[in-house]
Amino acid sequence: MDMEGYAKKLLGEALITNEGEKWAKVRKLANHTFHAESLKRMVPEMSESVQKMLERWKEHEGKEFDVFKDFGLLTTEVISRTAFGSSYMEGKHIFEMVAKLTAITVKNVYTVRFPGISWLIRTDDEIEAEKLERGIKNSILELVSKREKGKDGMSEKFGNDYLGQLMKLLHESDTNKSITIDQMIDEVRTLYGAGHLTTTSLLGWSVFLLALHPEWQEKARKEVVAFCGLENPTSDAIARLRTVSNTLRLELCLHCSREYIFIYLIIS
Repeated sequence: MDMEGYAKKLLGEALITNEGEKWAKVRKLANHTFHAESLKRMVPEMSESVQKMLERWKEHEGKEFDVFKDFGLLTTEVISRTAFGSSYMEGKHIFEMVAKLTAITVKNVYTVRFPGISWLIRTDDEIEAEKLERGIKNSILELVSKREKGKDGMSEKFGNDYLGQLMKLLHESDTNKSITIDQMIDEVRTLYGAGHLTTTSLLGWSVFLLALHPEWQEKARKEVVAFCGLENPTSDAIARLRTVSNTLRLELCLHCSREYIFIYLIIS
């Protein structure tokens, strides 16, 4: 599939599609923003989001329900709040558009379009994809505009989250370090799309495997109780959860999610 098609509308020219100097610049930014020390500051907000999910689960006690759908809501809120400083409702609309664009992209992975004719005869998917692309861009620009006007209540000019770091590069006077508004939009929608899909899949796969192996559950539960007690986990406590960490690593080895395969296919 050509990157000029649906995949480019979904991913643009972001970290996973860039090469050379562009890749190095954005990779350095991502490393800084999602470094262990930076992630520590996000733990309270992540814990709050998980607490909300667990409260919803109490309503289904003793009943069967779709936890995967709730994992999608959880990752939506966590990414919106910790990486972009927006509320769940602000991020929800972007996620819905990214999800629809992803579905269209997957549907057309093997579609062959002929040069010249493609401009004369446009499919419904192409029209819808362009509409979604514009919608995603406008929604992200709205978040940026809100941040620039200082409506987020950030202590610093643009904030220390991922969007804030991108905006600092956007306003960087050194052209060797700066990025364009289009590059910034590409990075934001890539994190929304790829980050949301892969994390949701990992959570769902992990719960499935734990259900099949109660002994893993027991070991992980004992470790969590030992280091966290009945309180919300702190960053220091999380760092000591070796059994939980090793379990997640093993689960990743046992399953290569369809999203990883999909992303590999469209950028190969």
